[in-house]
Amino acid sequence: MFYTALLFFLNLVFGKDVLITEDLFRTILDESFITVVGFHKGDNNTVNQLKELEKKLSNSVITYLDINCNENEIICTSHSIHKCPVFAIYHQFISTFYDKIDDVLINDLQNIIYGIREINSTELNKMISNNQTFVLLQYTSQEIIKDFLFLARGVRRIPFYSINDTHKSLILYNDEFTPLQLPLDLDMNILFRAINSYANPIVSSLNANIIKRNFRNRDIIVFYNNEINENDLVELKKIALENYLWLVTYVDNKNEILDLLPVKEAPAVFSYSMKTLEPTIPLKLSEEGKWSEIREYIKRCSNGSVEQFIKNSDPIDENKQGLVHEINAKQLEAYKHDYKDLILLVCDSVSEDCIKAKKELDIAANMLVKYKYTELAFIDIDKNTVKTCTSQYPMIVMYSGITERSCFSDNRPITAQVIVTLARERGIFTIRLNSFNPEIEMIDPQEALKLRKELLKERADLEKSSEFSSVLSSWKSFIKRKDNLYKAKNFIRILND
Repeated sequence: MFYTALLFFLNLVFGKDVLITEDLFRTILDESFITVVGFHKGDNNTVNQLKELEKKLSNSVITYLDINCNENEIICTSHSIHKCPVFAIYHQFISTFYDKIDDVLINDLQNIIYGIREINSTELNKMISNNQTFVLLQYTSQEIIKDFLFLARGVRRIPFYSINDTHKSLILYNDEFTPLQLPLDLDMNILFRAINSYANPIVSSLNANIIKRNFRNRDIIVFYNNEINENDLVELKKIALENYLWLVTYVDNKNEILDLLPVKEAPAVFSYSMKTLEPTIPLKLSEEGKWSEIREYIKRCSNGSVEQFIKNSDPIDENKQGLVHEINAKQLEAYKHDYKDLILLVCDSVSEDCIKAKKELDIAANMLVKYKYTELAFIDIDKNTVKTCTSQYPMIVMYSGITERSCFSDNRPITAQVIVTLARERGIFTIRLNSFNPEIEMIDPQEALKLRKELLKERADLEKSSEFSSVLSSWKSFIKRKDNLYKAKNFIRILND
């Protein structure tokens, strides 16, 4: 706590904020049990809010800091602070961010500090009459409280209370629902997800936070209309009370995530599965009968008779494609029944891991540019519903075979060398590279792209010709011998291992 105490002393002596370096900031985060930080750009209101919070929750384990991003640009950049003001709680190497200081942030702090707070029956009745949302642990021994302390600190945004009782139970109070009683012998992960899900408002606008708090719990029903009025909310609340196993939400034309959803015309309804993490095919609703149609749609979703919506991004113009083709879900399905070797990078296009993997794929594509029956491609899982032989991303998968297509997922780190090796070892078409040496094998990118387009035209001309079927037959015969050789090599490797 030396640096934290030093910071306090300097502020006390000089009566003003001390410029905090990145090293000092990291040291404070490491040494403090809890650090509450207000990031701003010279905003006195943010500083005043922090001071008010410190008065309300003054505790020796909490360090309060305000960081002016105009003066501490390095700190703000390294901690991904893109907008101000924003507040953050740092605790045990975990950071949680908030747009404002409100009951959610205060509950989070109290749960970290106090865990489960003891109350009496008078306090409990007052909280129920005030329609507060909270979790009550009825306990018969202190050991039970110890068992659930970790859960209380994990949930964080909902206050936990305990009361000494003759019965043991865990009850979630939400003024919009009948109290939800949860068995104490349930797995902690199930309890964690259930509490987070049922603490959501009974009906709410669909956003990332709602999905996050409901993750792997209730399936979500989404009602879409151009505008959402008070009558819509009343009717949706009725539907939610009738279908408490579903989380009922809505979107309108102002919703930021509308472009990511499968709806185009309003009014409409669709569901979002917490098992597949994919939406179902939307139902266009009539204006007069939309509420009864939503109820019927929920029934159909419950019995599994509504099909999953297949996301499929717009195909990219061939003239704008590079050595690595970006494909969509429909094109991937075609590759699954093709004859060419396909090495596919499956990931979202914005993550850092995916960006690094795409660079490695580009290197491999350049080295393999001469092999016209070996395709290297990328598919964005944010824009496409992707079904391959893996559910882990980012991942390299390979489709090969003529008579029978096989899918192989490569768990090795995604590097150009791994990709080239995969093409040589598992591809049905021969790859001749003496060694992995990018400096020797790679050619000028523009020359490579020109060569690739020429080879693709040659391949397309062959596929259209009358002799293609006989060429395909000769390939099948050769591939069968190569496949047997590969199986023999694989068997020898197993014996050696």
